Amino acid sequence: MPRAEKDRPLLALAIMTLLAESPRHPYEMRATMRARGHHRVIPSRGGSLYDTVARLQDEGLIQTAGSSRSGNRPERTVYQLTDRGRDELRDWLFELIATPAQEFPRFAAAISFLGVLQKKDAIRQLRAREAALERAGAAEATEHRAVLGQGIPPLFLIEADYFASQQKAEVSFVRRLVRDIEDGSLEWPNAAMIKRLMAAGFLDKPPGPPLKKRPKATNGTARGEE
Repeated sequence: MPRAEKDRPLLALAIMTLLAESPRHPYEMRATMRARGHHRVIPSRGGSLYDTVARLQDEGLIQTAGSSRSGNRPERTVYQLTDRGRDELRDWLFELIATPAQEFPRFAAAISFLGVLQKKDAIRQLRAREAALERAGAAEATEHRAVLGQGIPPLFLIEADYFASQQKAEVSFVRRLVRDIEDGSLEWPNAAMIKRLMAAGFLDKPPGPPLKKRPKATNGTARGEE
């Protein structure tokens, strides 16, 4: 993938795809992305849409196609995709679909340090995540059915199926992780484990005590500390 394409935000993908359908002005782009649920998969903050439009124009991937005015509203610049932009969009989609990318999920980062928590606290937080995922999944499934009921073809909601499958897989993983911690299949840090880790060179010194939640201070305690 060319360097410029790697640095380009995914918002550019949405803009170029919308312009592949028809010329639009930025306000219409934003409204269409919101109506189609693109905001769930592509972040767009503040003026970033206008910044991205300007960048795509500088790169020669889109160009002005005129202007439009509605009532007393200010005149708006309408953009269209260039031939080069169509080629770039096609190649970019090919790359994104066919080639897995290195991503850095927050949850994966967190569980890589799970062992610094107390065992009971780790289990409690994992169960809280499982419950949150199930609630979110149920709500999204209800919304998905409602949108399909409006006659929207499933192809244009395919990202919802992708997220649903990810959620189900994560719920299954979290349940298995909790089970393995509880039944001892997944050994929790102890003196014997630490000794083995130090012998293997994984640790260069014994770790401190596991992190635990501090008790809430009572009013009396708080006053006593002041």
